[in-house]
Amino acid sequence: MAPHAVARWCAAQGWPVHPLAPGRKTPAGNCPDCRTHRHDPADCPCLPAGRPCHGFHAATTDPERIARWWSAKPSAGVGV
Repeated sequence: MAPHAVARWCAAQGWPVHPLAPGRKTPAGNCPDCRTHRHDPADCPCLPAGRPCHGFHAATTDPERIARWWSAKPSAGVGV
């Protein structure tokens, strides 16, 4: 199954998902601060903006957000 399909299936089971960096088991960082500096997820503008930084802090079952995330990065893995 394609990662997007796996993510949709998991979300349909009620399991929040988030993208993983392609080929890795680590969350995908988006903003420069998330890529290069450790910081508190609560202080990061990525989460309110719907970006998948900070792993499980960004996890969702929202099909629209899942579609947006995996459309932007089809090779992203699926974190549950």
